[in-house]
Amino acid sequence: MALSSANMQKMKRMGSGLLIGPHIVLTAAHNAYDNEKPLRKRYSDIKFIPGANGVEIPFGEIEVDHVFTPESYINYKRKDEENGVNADDYALLVLKKRIGQEAGYFGMCAVSDSHGNLLNSKEVSIVGYAADQIKEENKEQYVHKNEKGTITGFHKQKQLLYFQCNVELSGLMGGGVIYEEEKGAFYILGVHTGGNTACWITTKKLQQVRQWIKEASRHKCKQILQGKDDENCVKSLRFAGITIGSTGLSLLLRCALNGLEELNLINCEIGGNNIEAFSNNSNWPNLQKLNLAENSIGNENYEILSRKTSWKKLFLAQTPSLKSA
Repeated sequence: MALSSANMQKMKRMGSGLLIGPHIVLTAAHNAYDNEKPLRKRYSDIKFIPGANGVEIPFGEIEVDHVFTPESYINYKRKDEENGVNADDYALLVLKKRIGQEAGYFGMCAVSDSHGNLLNSKEVSIVGYAADQIKEENKEQYVHKNEKGTITGFHKQKQLLYFQCNVELSGLMGGGVIYEEEKGAFYILGVHTGGNTACWITTKKLQQVRQWIKEASRHKCKQILQGKDDENCVKSLRFAGITIGSTGLSLLLRCALNGLEELNLINCEIGGNNIEAFSNNSNWPNLQKLNLAENSIGNENYEILSRKTSWKKLFLAQTPSLKSA
C-alpha cells in the first residue's frame, strides 16, 4: 500500500506501508520524517493510498490523524546503524478512516530473540511499491511489487532481519517482510528499510506498537466524548469496571454515536436515577446490545428501560445483579 507525503518545500515523496488494523498502518519512520539534525521533522500532509494499482486508487487517499515513531529515531540516539539502516526506523500511522474494514489488513508476528533462528531459510514475501512513479496523462502510476525471498538471519543486538532476494528492491522501503504461517494466514516479520535488510519486529517493538495503539484509542475516546465521530466508526464501547457514575454517563449520553451498536457498562457505578436519562437518549439510533449488569439499577428501572421504543433493535444483554445502596 502506498504512502505519499510532502516536506517543508512541498516536494512530493512516495513510500510503502501496510495496514495492520482497520485504521493502523505500519511503515518505515523515514517515510514520515526527514533526515535533518539534530531532530528529524515530520513531513506534512501524509496520505495513505490503499490498494493502488496502476493509475487506479480504488479507496482514494486517506488522511493521517497521528504518527507514532520511537524517540530514539527522532533524536538520533541509536548509534549502531548498519549501512545507514536504523533498527528503530519504523512508525505507526493512525488513519482518519477505518479503510481496513474494506481493504483488509495483515497480522503481525513478533519473533523472540531465542527463536529467531527457527525462521532461517523460511520463504518470505517483500511487498511494496516501486520507487519510480511513471507519469502518464498527468497521473501517477503505482507499480505494486511482491518479491520472493528467503530469511538468512537475525541480528539480536541491532534488531535487524536479513533476507536474500535476487531482484532489486528499490522503493519498497516501508513495505513488509511477510511470511505465511499457514494457508491464508499472513504475518509481518519486519519493515523493509533498505537493501536486503528489515527492521525486525521483536517482542519489545510489538509491545511498543500496542502501546501506541492504546494511546490512539485514548485519543479517539476523547473525541467521542466531545461528540466527534465523523465516520460513524464507533460500533462498540466497553467501559466494564470503570467508575463512570452519573457525571460520566451524562457526558457519554451527549455523544452523537450514530454507528454505536454495542455498549458494555458492567459495574460502572450507574444507579436507577440514571434510567430517565437513558430513556430520553436519541443519540444512539442503532444501539442493539446493552449490558448494565452489576450496577445499582433495580428491576423496576430495568423494565422501564426494556420498553424504550426508539431503540427498536435493542437487546438487553443481561439482567443486572442488584447492589445494596
